[in-house]
Amino acid sequence: MIARALPVAAAVMTVAACGSALEETPRQARAPESEGSCVSAAGETAEGVDRTDPAYPVAMGPDGPVIGVERELDDGTAIFISDSGVCSVAETAPGTWAATGVVVDEQDRPVADAHVSYEALEPRGLDVRIATRTDEDGAFALVNVPIVGERSCYRQRIVAEGFRPFVLVEVFWPETYGQSVTLSRESYDMEGGATDRRGCHP
Repeated sequence: MIARALPVAAAVMTVAACGSALEETPRQARAPESEGSCVSAAGETAEGVDRTDPAYPVAMGPDGPVIGVERELDDGTAIFISDSGVCSVAETAPGTWAATGVVVDEQDRPVADAHVSYEALEPRGLDVRIATRTDEDGAFALVNVPIVGERSCYRQRIVAEGFRPFVLVEVFWPETYGQSVTLSRESYDMEGGATDRRGCHP
């Protein structure tokens, strides 16, 4: 499976709960009631969220938290899971990838304090492990995750109390990605998905 976590500007990945297939669909933005802006680290603004403080999950890099990452709301596919909204990571270092994601339950409620980790699988010899936790809005962000050559393959694992662990192997290019994962208490129908190195060679 190639890059199921699509570039933020295009769409986000919805991982269905038990009994549903893996599908790529734009996530509907939940526009807040009031108009306001999302302020990036550079002081720029993007229309679309209210005047309360937006949820800014701390962007985690291979060497720890990265402060001052530029963020934005993506056109038409912005990830909204609360009245304050979630701003997507808008940039990453050359030769790396970044992602902004949200983790929700079957009722589309945010799952806070979920453990999210990525481990490099290919190319062999790329020794990268990165981990973070979702904030109170179920959001997480990664930035400056290394790629060797044109693309690299990573295994994602999400673990949260009361849910079955979620595992998916994906190929990433030097881009920014958006993702929405629905955790299940039962099981997953990972049609077309992979949890091992086979996912690196679709």
